[in-house]
Amino acid sequence: APRRPVSEKEVSDNPLRAIIAKARHEDPEERYESVEEIHRDLFRYMGGYSTSVERAGFLREARLFYLRNRVPCRVSFFFTALLIASGIWFTQQLRVEYQKTEDALEQTKVALNAAEEAIARYERERELAGVLLERQSESVIDGSYILLDHLIMDESISLAAVENAIEEMDEALAQNPPQNDNLWAQKAYALFLTQRFSEATPVYQINDFDQADLRALAPEFGPLVAENGLLPLDVFVAFLHRLVSSKKDRWPLMEKMVIYYSLKRDSLDEISAAVRAMVDVSNPSWDSSEFDFESGRGHLRIGGPGLRSLIRPDSPRMANPPPRLCLLRLLDLHSLAIGSSDFTDLGHLNGLDLYQLDLRETSVEDLAPLASMSSLRELVIEPGQFSSEQLASLPGTIDVQEISLAAR
Repeated sequence: APRRPVSEKEVSDNPLRAIIAKARHEDPEERYESVEEIHRDLFRYMGGYSTSVERAGFLREARLFYLRNRVPCRVSFFFTALLIASGIWFTQQLRVEYQKTEDALEQTKVALNAAEEAIARYERERELAGVLLERQSESVIDGSYILLDHLIMDESISLAAVENAIEEMDEALAQNPPQNDNLWAQKAYALFLTQRFSEATPVYQINDFDQADLRALAPEFGPLVAENGLLPLDVFVAFLHRLVSSKKDRWPLMEKMVIYYSLKRDSLDEISAAVRAMVDVSNPSWDSSEFDFESGRGHLRIGGPGLRSLIRPDSPRMANPPPRLCLLRLLDLHSLAIGSSDFTDLGHLNGLDLYQLDLRETSVEDLAPLASMSSLRELVIEPGQFSSEQLASLPGTIDVQEISLAAR
C-alpha cells in the first residue's frame, strides 16, 4: 500500500532531520544545490556514513565505522585478544584460524555489500515515493510532472512512487479543484498511464487537456482491465499499437506504460512479451519472429528484416522529451545476440548492463559506443568482420572472440 509522506516533525533521527531541514530551508542559498547532493547524503545516511550536514568529528566517524562493521570488528577484537593471550607458542595455530576468519570476513563483506545495495534501492524508492520528490520542486504539479514524465523512465522506480504522486494530486485537488486544470491534466494522464481507464474517463469529462486521443481510448479499454488492474497481455499488446497510431508523440507514454506493466508483473516471460511488442511498435516493418528470450540466463537473441531501432522513436514536437534508452533494458539481460537485421547503431544499447554481446550477422561498423558500456567483457564477432583499427577503439577490458557462424 502507498506510504504516507513523512513530515520533518515525525523524524526523530538528527542526521535525517538535518537533511530534510537543509532541503526545505527558507533561504535558497542554504539549500542543497542539486538533487544529486540530496541523493548522496541520503545514500550515505542509509549506508551508515556521516552526511555533509553533520560535520562529524572523529568520535562520530569511529562510531559509524563500528556500526557499519560490527561483526568484523567484534571478530577482530576477539582474535586480537586471543593472539595476545596465547603468545608465541600459538602463533602458527592463530595463523590458520586467522585465514579462516579472513574467509568469514570476506563472506560477511559480500553480505554487507548486498545489504547496502538493498538499502540504497530502498532509499531510492522512498525518495521517489515522496520523501524528497515533493520537496525538490515548488508545487505538486511540478513534482508529479517530474515523476510521470522523467523518473518513471527509470525502471528502478517503485509502484509506491507512482501511487504517492496520484495521492498528492488528490489532496491538492480536494483543496482547490476547479481552478487547476494543469493538475487535473496530470491526474488524468497518471490514471491513464496506470491503466485506470475507468477512473480517468470522468476526469476527461472535465476537459480533454490536449489528451483527446487518450480520452477516446479510455472508455474503450476500461472494461477490459482484469482484476489485477492490468489489461490481459494480448489486449495490452493491441492497446500499444492503438496508442501510438492515435498520436505519434505517444511513444514516451508507450514506454512508460510498459515500464509500469513490468513493475506489476513478476514473470520475466510476460514482461518480455510486452517488451517485444514495444520493439515491434517501434519498428513497423520488422519481422518479429526472431525474438528468443531465455529468462533463466538473461540471454536474448533478436533479429529479422526491418529491425533498425532498439530505442523508441523520437518525438520532435515534445519540448523536453525523456531520455531514450534501450527498450530491452527491462529484461535484465546479461548477454545479447543480434541476428541478421537492419540494425547498425550500437548507441541504441544505452542502458543495458551486458556481459556478452554477439554482433555476428550485423552490419555494425562503429564500435565506439561500446567503450562506455563498463559491464561488457566479451564481444563475439565473425573472423575478419572488423578491421584492427575498428577493434582498437575498444577498451582493454573487452575480450574479443572471433567465432564463425558455423560454430554457433
